[in-house]
Amino acid sequence: MLPIKLLRTIAYLRNLESSHPTYSNLNQDFKRSVAGMQGEKSISYYLYPIIEKDYRVFYNVRLFINGQYFEIDVLLISRNFILIIEVKNLKGRIMFDHKSGGMIQSKDGDFQTYQDPVLQISRQEALLSNWLKERGIHIPVKSVACFVNRHVILEPGEHTDSRIIYGYKLPLVYERFQSEFKSHPQAISENFLYNILIRENQPLDIKLMNKYGLTKQDFKPGLSCIHCSKKGLVRMRNVWVCKNCSKEDADGALNALKDFFLIYGSIINNEMARHWLQETDRKYVTRVLERTGSKIGKGKGASYVLDFDYEKDFKHYSYFIK
Repeated sequence: MLPIKLLRTIAYLRNLESSHPTYSNLNQDFKRSVAGMQGEKSISYYLYPIIEKDYRVFYNVRLFINGQYFEIDVLLISRNFILIIEVKNLKGRIMFDHKSGGMIQSKDGDFQTYQDPVLQISRQEALLSNWLKERGIHIPVKSVACFVNRHVILEPGEHTDSRIIYGYKLPLVYERFQSEFKSHPQAISENFLYNILIRENQPLDIKLMNKYGLTKQDFKPGLSCIHCSKKGLVRMRNVWVCKNCSKEDADGALNALKDFFLIYGSIINNEMARHWLQETDRKYVTRVLERTGSKIGKGKGASYVLDFDYEKDFKHYSYFIK
């Protein structure tokens, strides 16, 4: 599943003019988000040597405790311990100053300062342990900051925290913890905890309009072509054809309503849908809405609640990040 923030960013980019003053900043944030997501995907590569072991992986965790949310990139859940993995996809030389709480990246002659990831994972350990205890789960929680980019050099330091590792070291760390906690008196069902996480995980749903100072009028109606990304699909009976590249898109209207859902929310009526789709046929639009949502009210005053699943219904967005 693509993160909700990334889905919404793609919808914005698909429906803003490239000349819009916000487009460039939005596109830069999009690229940073993709880089972070690709870093998380790299974890699967480094976990391959232990793929036969008994564990479950949960990505993009966001949980609530004591009036605050906390986020974790990756959770590795085994019967006897849980491993938090904070994924870092940075390039260049990385130096750590745990005393001051900083991390410095040196790349192409430039320097960038970040928060020490040890502070991050220490906080995550404490919050996750408390979250688990509130649910009657008593199990060791460990953490690592895992640097997965192949073009990164971690500067050695006498006092560098051992929880800062290269990606290739992850299987060794897992084996060490597995050996350390194999006799731990408390054991859990990986599937049991996994199901609790599914139920209580609250993916971050940032309202980007406020962040970038956008209004509803900034977005251009009409259907974006999934092949060339340009606006300009026109309906030929029940198939949409792109005026720019001449390719067909049978799901053009459906995909446009998914964009609407991410930008404006789930409530839509026939007039709004006709404007967004740039379609004049009320009956056609009604049929499309009836296939994609549940109806509220009757007659011309009826509205629809679009019913899209973040995990299942936006797989076509993956083409945008290739």
